[in-house]
Amino acid sequence: MVTGTQITRVYPVSGPLAGGTVVTIYGSALGNGSDVINVTLAGVIVRSIVSQAFSQCVVISDTATSAHTGVVAVTSATYDQASGSSFEYNPGMRVQWLVVFDVRCSWCSYRPRAKQWTQHRR
Repeated sequence: MVTGTQITRVYPVSGPLAGGTVVTIYGSALGNGSDVINVTLAGVIVRSIVSQAFSQCVVISDTATSAHTGVVAVTSATYDQASGSSFEYNPGMRVQWLVVFDVRCSWCSYRPRAKQWTQHRR
């Protein structure tokens, strides 16, 4: 195992009990881009890991049974467990969804002035 792992910042620092919050964890030696095996926010295992890199990991929080604050931890197969910062499950917050689709096709293109996509032809 490689040492020197640390979490320097978490954004946002709180989310609703229902989960669904997209949380970005910043630090160093969090993983190599494909080896993060476990992430917890205040002791609750995350719903999913969206993306991961050496200095950043993006996750979606899962449901918590009660309001509480606790440490954020990232475990990877290559590096030591990184922990630090904190995350709060707040009962007064609501889930806010932001869905971004970025679908690209090598045969399609977007025409900004016309505000429309051209259909691809094979």
